[in-house]
Amino acid sequence: MSNTLLKLYVMPTENAIDFIVNLKYDRNKRKRMDSLSPEQVHPFLETNGYAFSYDQFEDAVNYYKLRCPTEQDAFDMDEIKFWFRFITNTFDKQLSTISKSFPRSLK
Repeated sequence: MSNTLLKLYVMPTENAIDFIVNLKYDRNKRKRMDSLSPEQVHPFLETNGYAFSYDQFEDAVNYYKLRCPTEQDAFDMDEIKFWFRFITNTFDKQLSTISKSFPRSLK
């Protein structure tokens, strides 16, 4: 992989890691993000220097969870992950995709 391609992938993942770390301690940012519509979340993040995709966010959560010193810290990461899925409406979209892939007999 070339250095340019590596930077294009690593930098946004680092942005996601920074976002997660800062989010744990910044109650005001969480409150502001709670008031945003799902369409406003990524523009808000980009404006605040956190440009990353949902997949890069997932990678950052997994990276951070592997390095958590306690089980409680890992649970906190899961809470952040589910909160982010909720405010971005990703969870609903994934459930919709999953339910569409089920055979009709299982619906």
